Amino acid sequence: MFTPLLFVILLSQFAGVEDVPYEHFFHTPYPIAGLPSLSDTISIPLVVMNGDKTVTYVGTNEGLFAFSTENQEWIEVVCLSEKGPVFDIEKGPEGKLYIGAWDGLYELVDGKSNKIEEVGSGPIAVVKCFDKSIIAGGYNGIYTYSTDKGWEQKKGTLPKSIRDIAIDSSSQIWVATEVGLVRIKDNDKKYYKHNEDLFSSENEEERLVSNSLMTVCVLPEDEIWVGGLGGITVLKNGKVIKHYRYNEFPGEQIKKIVYDSNLDKVWVGTNNGLIYMSRERNTSKKVFRSRRWLLNDNIFDIDLSPNNIYVSTQGGISQLKIEYKTLKEKAEYFEELAQIRHTREPGLVEKCLLRVPGDVSTWGPLDDDNDGGYTNMYLAALSLQYAVTKDENVRQRAKQIFQAILFLEQVTEMPGFIARTVVPHTWTRVLDPNEDLTPQGIAFLKTQDPRYKPVPERWRKSKDGKWLWKGDTSSDEITAHFFGWSIYYDIAADEADKKELEQLVSRVMDKIITDGYVLKDIDGTHTRWGVWAPERLKHDPDWANERGINALEILSYLKASYHITGDSKYQQEYERLLIDEDYASLVKKAKNYGPSSRTHIDDELLAFTYPALFRYETDEKWLELYRESIQHWHRGIENEHSPLYDFIYAWCMGSNQNLNETITTLREIPFDLINWTVDNSNREDIHLVREPILEHIQTSRLLPPGETGVIRWDKNRWQAVQGDGGTTEWASTFYLFPYWLGRYLGLIE
Repeated sequence: MFTPLLFVILLSQFAGVEDVPYEHFFHTPYPIAGLPSLSDTISIPLVVMNGDKTVTYVGTNEGLFAFSTENQEWIEVVCLSEKGPVFDIEKGPEGKLYIGAWDGLYELVDGKSNKIEEVGSGPIAVVKCFDKSIIAGGYNGIYTYSTDKGWEQKKGTLPKSIRDIAIDSSSQIWVATEVGLVRIKDNDKKYYKHNEDLFSSENEEERLVSNSLMTVCVLPEDEIWVGGLGGITVLKNGKVIKHYRYNEFPGEQIKKIVYDSNLDKVWVGTNNGLIYMSRERNTSKKVFRSRRWLLNDNIFDIDLSPNNIYVSTQGGISQLKIEYKTLKEKAEYFEELAQIRHTREPGLVEKCLLRVPGDVSTWGPLDDDNDGGYTNMYLAALSLQYAVTKDENVRQRAKQIFQAILFLEQVTEMPGFIARTVVPHTWTRVLDPNEDLTPQGIAFLKTQDPRYKPVPERWRKSKDGKWLWKGDTSSDEITAHFFGWSIYYDIAADEADKKELEQLVSRVMDKIITDGYVLKDIDGTHTRWGVWAPERLKHDPDWANERGINALEILSYLKASYHITGDSKYQQEYERLLIDEDYASLVKKAKNYGPSSRTHIDDELLAFTYPALFRYETDEKWLELYRESIQHWHRGIENEHSPLYDFIYAWCMGSNQNLNETITTLREIPFDLINWTVDNSNREDIHLVREPILEHIQTSRLLPPGETGVIRWDKNRWQAVQGDGGTTEWASTFYLFPYWLGRYLGLIE
């Protein structure tokens, strides 16, 4: 016999994952107001000076500008003899700043500038400061400075298209140009190129990925990383040892490589995002793209300070700050967020509107079709949190949320019928307003979807006139309600709430049974999706895709109803559907795997149905049936490492397979829940496919949470383009429930 207590004991034999601090990134965008237009800028070099005050310097087509965090604005730094482009900026010793400009090299010290005449008046594209030397390169060649020799020009002819310079431990100078790589030792030069002859048998040790180079960087042990159009070439001891091709990065142009000695990682800026990677090819790397992380994906320059990465992009300057947070700390932050911005009258918890995209200070309440369902998932999360912490404040919060859920039935004044959602009557804007359809329009929609139900009046006013409630409630909502109710009942409800739940469950279940296993709306006909009747699921071809899923749903409702109320009629109906109506044959392989019928909504619905069946069923015959069913479901989504799905599977089956990968998903969920648009359809390192769901263009591999839109487990995480431009912030329920379930089961220590 499986009981809730037994699940905890059963799982305790497996070692959970310790909740250690994990690397998280936080984006601070620097405003571009006050800067010259950046749209035509060839590059935006930047440097960050750290002292008593952090000052960011940026080079533009019209000179040098500085941003101070103290006054939060850009100010022009008058340092050039005449306005013009600044191509490079470099920190020097003793607080000096070197500026490579259109008419030469400048030195800036304590706000005073000095033009270095020895370098001449030609454009300086690159300036680099090393321990005891300075190197400047541009159209007229390379100049070096040392304390004993002063400034001198390197002899010999060099390409004029100098793009970057580095120096290794043996004082060899490496120069990246538009026509290849040059190594300079004293006055000797060696050229590295890509042989343009496609059929050449030239030794790979001498061949670059391409000749069009933008950046060069020296790593430990004198590894030379040089990047440009086509990827990165790695050299050591003068020989090519490795290539990273363009299709290993989101963009084909490698524009900046910077080694982070504090983290022993490499930062790579491309024309389509920022990459944070180890030196070894087969280790994981992070990709930063979209407005969540960057003001623009086209990157020009990177500057590092401890635990901070500053990135200049075509849209402005982005600061990425690294902080180490535990899963628990993230849960605490998300819970605070849920209370501050995601709980709206009368206590429903879901996403919110951002009147100015990305600006959370402009947030306002928003309705959603699944308000009731996700509020129940949040109720379940609070219940599990209470079970783990025994914190009475958490229990009181759960009671408040439960009262809002009760109101969804009360406001309809139809015993047993639950509204999808409810909003104050003063709202003038809802996401899905009442329909005004012509007979011709209805006929057209019915030909497209035979199950389409016209609902002209989606929103109705409550009897007291204070609320608008939404009907046409779906099976999704009822499934989530029973899921949340049963967990709350077992774990956190006090005696008064248990009594209310028993009565509520009886009203809802009795209405469904009396109405013939459909969910009848106020108009006397079933809602579009509220169908569990045998004659529909077994004999109506238009319900073929929902047969197994809806059969499991109704069995789960009945089992939960019997458990909560103790009324044997629900157990009798449960057995009648299983045996007499042969729902047993429908649920064995309830999950649809046809690419034209598969949806992630179904995955979430199935996840909500299984716990009650496993927790309350005592007959081994039916438990074996449900084990076969849940295994059939989980095989199709185990490669997604979803903590919701994997932890529910563990709860039911006593198995914590792939636990480390699942915890990694939880860890990699960003703190930023703004639904920025993320377009992965134009990445070089991604192939676009039509699977697993045919209706969407998807990525060939599942991307980490930081590289996609905000997660909700009923959404397709493989979809190539996600997000709404930052006009909403999504509720943290998708994290809080699996996190607290993992804690409850001992999967997270």
